[in-house]
Amino acid sequence: MKRSTHFRPAARASLGLAAALLLAGCVTRLPPGEATIFDGTYSGIAEPTDPNLPDCGNAVRVDGFVVKNGDVEYGTIRGPISSDASFRADNRGVELAGRFFQGGFEGQLLFRPICARVMRLTRRP
Repeated sequence: MKRSTHFRPAARASLGLAAALLLAGCVTRLPPGEATIFDGTYSGIAEPTDPNLPDCGNAVRVDGFVVKNGDVEYGTIRGPISSDASFRADNRGVELAGRFFQGGFEGQLLFRPICARVMRLTRRP
């Protein structure tokens, strides 16, 4: 039986995230004077990268994404923001990778093995 070399969008997203995580290496934390620039509570949405995947469902509301002293806490995911404003962490088959910008965060939330969501959040005042 011939194997298909065509990857579904979620598989391509998963491979891209895996490559980014491999290249990221060690995390250089935000310098002490900048550690609080992204502090706050964020909310927004997480949309499936491929809405046709049966296990991914529809867009979901995201709340409870908290940054304090340059550290992210979201559910079971925790970790520091890097000096380049990027973030990556994983826990129990869930991976989160993205980048902070003034007033928000955008990244990808990957539930292994098949569901990937694009996460777009804004910091609440």
